Amino acid sequence: ARLIPPPPSVWTGIRSVHCRADGGRLRDIDKQAIKLAQPVLNGFKLMSICAKEDAPDLVSMGIPALNILMRLHHNPTQAGNADFFMDIWNLPIQESLASGVTWFELFNEVGLREEGKGIIWKDANEFCDLALKIIGLIRTKYPKAKLVSPGLSPQPDTMDWWSVFSARGLFKAVDAVGGH
Repeated sequence: ARLIPPPPSVWTGIRSVHCRADGGRLRDIDKQAIKLAQPVLNGFKLMSICAKEDAPDLVSMGIPALNILMRLHHNPTQAGNADFFMDIWNLPIQESLASGVTWFELFNEVGLREEGKGIIWKDANEFCDLALKIIGLIRTKYPKAKLVSPGLSPQPDTMDWWSVFSARGLFKAVDAVGGH
């Protein structure tokens, strides 16, 4: 039998939830839920299209800015190169950093067609080509930004994507590994 260690007596990690799936702004009911979940909840994942308005609201509700992760939003049907994505992400990154938010997730569930596979990138290698260029641009322009690899949706080929990310150095290029 495999023994499972007991949970730590004091959890020091960030306990977070994801913003609304539709990418919309926080509603009153969302804010009420956040207040009810505290002090257990101490982090939050926002989409960059809501950064300017929602990050300060979260901080005022007691979520530390350093515990907010900003997912850099993109249109999964619109292909572009690294400069294209930097053009659409510059303002949200600037606004987030100005409000104390430093963590940024590059894309989301990149192995899914709904998130760009087959449209923006054909496979994990092509995604890594794009992501590594973007990481270099962000590191140069925003040295205080902390980067997170995209979380992968559990799929039959998830381990293949994971292996490519590792072999291509994507995990070494970021500050944290995203997961779902």
